[in-house]
Amino acid sequence: PLGINIARANNEDIVMDVDKGIEDYIKAYNFMKDIGDFIVINISCPNTPDKRAFSLPSNFSRLMGEFNKFKITKPCFIKLKPDYPKRELDELIEISYKYKFITGFVISNLTKDRKGLKSSDKELENVEGSISGMPIKERSDEIIKYVYRKTKGKKVIIGVGGIFNAEDAYRKIRNGASLVQLITGMIYKGPKIVKDINKGLVNLLEKDNFKSIKEAIGVDV
Repeated sequence: PLGINIARANNEDIVMDVDKGIEDYIKAYNFMKDIGDFIVINISCPNTPDKRAFSLPSNFSRLMGEFNKFKITKPCFIKLKPDYPKRELDELIEISYKYKFITGFVISNLTKDRKGLKSSDKELENVEGSISGMPIKERSDEIIKYVYRKTKGKKVIIGVGGIFNAEDAYRKIRNGASLVQLITGMIYKGPKIVKDINKGLVNLLEKDNFKSIKEAIGVDV
């Protein structure tokens, strides 16, 4: 399936103004709504100057209220970051229940947090951008498990972050993800990684006597 990821433009006039930010989200949605099989509303892009704006529950609620004015029939997911304070994450989950068009969550986005990297602070001080792949694997797994437990499995979770093999994908599924996505793994291992993961998942499911992925979702929660 093809997903369409919607975020605010990285323009200071837009990202520093909540009303303009909402307007930009809606503009992007109207432009892309007829493309793809599902929609992702990215409220946690770490590469905007005010990256927390729509992660704040009050602003998130306003944004969802605007999206709720449309008859969204495609599956719609909210993209979360890996380092929310638990109270804030709980509020976002609670708000999501108010809007029937929200199918679930994509967990997780990138992070600016450089903790745990082998590179020294000096090596990293002039490096821009955000962290993906292996460094966020454990944090992504933790949030997937937390959200699955919190929602009692009633929201669909797409697991992202640190998937390099079938074992990584399987772990996310067992933690509560119904689907998985990857990008960093493909950069390092090429497109063949998808075939290798699919074949590996078949073996892992058979080993644990599961007849389908659905049976394995959330078993470790």
